[in-house]
Amino acid sequence: LGKGAILMVTSYPNRTAPVLRGSFILENIAGTPPSPPPPNVEAFKENKEGEKAKKDTEDRIKSIYGDEVNVEQHKFIDGGHYMTVLGDSARAGKALVFETDGKVVTMFRGGRLPEVKWVEGCS
Repeated sequence: LGKGAILMVTSYPNRTAPVLRGSFILENIAGTPPSPPPPNVEAFKENKEGEKAKKDTEDRIKSIYGDEVNVEQHKFIDGGHYMTVLGDSARAGKALVFETDGKVVTMFRGGRLPEVKWVEGCS
């Protein structure tokens, strides 16, 4: 099997499944069954058909990253923001950028500076 085939058989239709993939590789390639999960770990709750996933809010990003978040006005979305997190990765020249509509995160990306902050518009 190629990499694409393994990724295909070890994912769900609407998201990836790294735990399922690891279990598949342990059982089928390494020949070792995975150990059972600890007794106090709950199963992941799947979204019901048609149910939207909850999105992170600006307040949650601020509570997670604290003073490491730099907030700037969005160039194309009225009331929106770019929330850039440098943190420890700044020394390595890397950053996380969260784009919001003013309330919830609509998109995020991570990468090298300054490229990760570039925004291309449509013309």
